[in-house]
Amino acid sequence: MTAKSEKSNPLDKLKAQRAALDEKIKRTEAKEREKERKRDTRRKIILGGLLMAEAEKKPETAALMERLIRKGVTRAIDRELFDLPPKAENGKAGDDFGQA
Repeated sequence: MTAKSEKSNPLDKLKAQRAALDEKIKRTEAKEREKERKRDTRRKIILGGLLMAEAEKKPETAALMERLIRKGVTRAIDRELFDLPPKAENGKAGDDFGQA
């Protein structure tokens, strides 16, 4: 080996530093995404609680929420939480027509 090859190549050192920085950036971005996901979940929980409290006081809010739930909740497992039947193949449940 020559003396030059025994010393670390500056370019190799820079590439290693870049790889370490890239990894650190990926971890930091993942943490930020997780933090934002948790904030979004918290906002949804607070908003849902506010709407549920309002629906208990105002029938028109309850009726609006029921219409939104019947129309917007499409997955069978989610509809089950609201005691709704699964939506049919065409995307409509039999009991959705003519109700609040």
